[in-house]
Amino acid sequence: MTYSNPPILPDTHQVMKDFKHFKKQFGEDGNLMVIGLQSDRFFDRAVFNDWFKLGKELEKIDGINGVVSVPTSINVIKDKENERFQLRPIISEEVGSDAEMDSLKQLFKSLPFYEGILYNAENNSTLMGVRIDSSIMNTKTRVGVVKTIVRKADQFGAKHDLSTHYSGLPFIRSYNIETISKELKYFLVLAICIIGMILFLLFRSFASVFYPILVVLIAVIWCLGIMTLLDYRITVLTGLVPTLIVVIGIPNCVYMLNKYQEEFRKHGERKRAMVNAVSRIGHITLFANLTTAIGFAVFALMESAILKEFGIVSGLSIAGTYFISLIVIPGIFMYLPKPKAKHLKHLDRKVLQATLANLVNWTHKYRTSIQLGALALLIVCSFGLFQLKSEGYLVDDVSQDSIVYTDLKFFENNFKGVMPMDVLIDTKKKTGITKASFMKKLDKVHKIFEKNELFSKPVSLIDGIKFCNQAYFNGKDKFYSLPSAMERSFVLSYLKNTGGEDNGNLLATLTDSLQQVARLSVAIADVGSRKFPEVVAEMKSEVAKVLDPEKYDVSYTGSTFVVMEGYNYLISGLRNSVLFAFLLIAIIIAYLFRSPKMLMIALLPNLIPLAFTASLMGYFGITLKPSTVLIFSVAFGISVDFTIHFLAKYRQELFDYKQSTKDAITRSIQETGFSMIYTAIILLAGFVVFTFSNFTGTFYLGLLTSITLIVALLANLVLLPSVILSIEERKGKKDLDS
Repeated sequence: MTYSNPPILPDTHQVMKDFKHFKKQFGEDGNLMVIGLQSDRFFDRAVFNDWFKLGKELEKIDGINGVVSVPTSINVIKDKENERFQLRPIISEEVGSDAEMDSLKQLFKSLPFYEGILYNAENNSTLMGVRIDSSIMNTKTRVGVVKTIVRKADQFGAKHDLSTHYSGLPFIRSYNIETISKELKYFLVLAICIIGMILFLLFRSFASVFYPILVVLIAVIWCLGIMTLLDYRITVLTGLVPTLIVVIGIPNCVYMLNKYQEEFRKHGERKRAMVNAVSRIGHITLFANLTTAIGFAVFALMESAILKEFGIVSGLSIAGTYFISLIVIPGIFMYLPKPKAKHLKHLDRKVLQATLANLVNWTHKYRTSIQLGALALLIVCSFGLFQLKSEGYLVDDVSQDSIVYTDLKFFENNFKGVMPMDVLIDTKKKTGITKASFMKKLDKVHKIFEKNELFSKPVSLIDGIKFCNQAYFNGKDKFYSLPSAMERSFVLSYLKNTGGEDNGNLLATLTDSLQQVARLSVAIADVGSRKFPEVVAEMKSEVAKVLDPEKYDVSYTGSTFVVMEGYNYLISGLRNSVLFAFLLIAIIIAYLFRSPKMLMIALLPNLIPLAFTASLMGYFGITLKPSTVLIFSVAFGISVDFTIHFLAKYRQELFDYKQSTKDAITRSIQETGFSMIYTAIILLAGFVVFTFSNFTGTFYLGLLTSITLIVALLANLVLLPSVILSIEERKGKKDLDS
């Protein structure tokens, strides 16, 4: 498993370059987990003391670098004798009396530095920040540390009958990783069980269930082996591949077994039946699998690491599945006992035969109605297509009922968000940040962020200076402001003398070593990738009015910025990949049938399912994002499989068996339709598994792919043959006229 967020942006992207430079200068920005609490009893002595003890307990956990909360907050004290500031915690042990508690409460509320950061007086909410060691952030250890934090905080909440809330990137990533790990195993087992039951209901044969399942299990081992050989980790995307292999691999076996049993029923010779099945189905299945593999493999052409890995693993795994099924199924069934009469009864299933007969009837009698209906459907779909939007969120794909989502909203409502973002301001001069003129401008930048409801209270050098100025005037909160010109020299001289092991460096995380670059840290609400660029553009415009771009270099970075920029980059690349896949598959179809006319005919029934799915997403507000874009690749690849199988059978009937167009269409629907319906049933059963996911993207992958499969099946068994008949009929009339 991967325990980090695989980078979406390539290393060459400017946003990624800025972020790497920022981390090198200031360290990791996404390693803060927060615990939230809302209660008017917070300053009750029992609750406050236990909150204090919780912080101390968490500090002792290996992998935690520090804890900050109201009880562990630091006060800046003026040391007049040594002309420096001292940093002291507001308490060093539990509060012993109610009078002491009242005094402490008054002291804390006189420190404006923490208002809106650790405590929100308006709604009695507070948070505790737990900084996790960057060395374990991308390891399995982080998951254990996060679990321990949650367990201890839950114990505190249970003791005082209070609800505790959790957020921050370490918590969100740990939740996602745990969920992916569970779903990987759960979906794989569930898909195999459901597909196994469907196979038994269709074939009524243990061998026809066990050996296709054996094929896909071998393919799953290959899939995991490919990941291991290439040194890839399991991500939210590659974690889907084993289950996809089970779902996509079974149809290979179904087509081959159906053909084998059809051939065997003709003459009763096992070897001849299998040879005929492989020779007639093998090359068609090859091209069908090739188109599906291409639908996935095109993602390998993207620069994004997470998609590149997904494309390579899925493409190679699908290709491998074809060869495994081509070897294992004939290799085993050649040595199994001959099929008995009861094993062949499914070929005469009355419901299925009646369904195929109706499809033949509709195709021959209602061609015009079918084609007009398809045209009307495309017109309706076109309106939905214009409503389709692309958007991603930091807390993406999780259910709105999940703890990750509800707790994030708690922090957004009480502290305006916890997603980190940083603004770096380069003054282009050594010690430039200490100039009075710059401090006033930075203070104005602060006010720009404070006025925006989407941003939390910003923290920068200004806050430290204001805090020190308050301390210089013996802690009076009315002096929490920038020092005047006369006071400034005294405050800065005290600040320069502040340091050492006990006090640390007040400016260490707020500026660079040359005091040339100022860092403004802020948290933003999870506004989504569509709104985020607009919000940032607005802030950039406002900041540029204060900081002249010719005098100051201002850059915006942070984990949030990288992810949001990554989404927009990703959607653009995904669209191009899907279009490229469409082009490659069109070339394969053109090569397979050697006819531009057949190419146009073949693409038509595949465009309708995709347009239908896209319009559903538009009408119901399902946005395009990495997980939902996969729907088009999966659905298109499977839909093209149907088309290739049908057209290959049609050409065989037309040219090899010298059938008329009408008879060739009839026989193609009756014979190929049988396996296509079997395949659709199995695929539907397989993709329904994904609807049990806790991730909305995976849920929609299962739901929308299932819907698309039904539309694709009808398009290939009804619309496709009706179009062929219409074209051939017009061609016949032209030949008669000539």
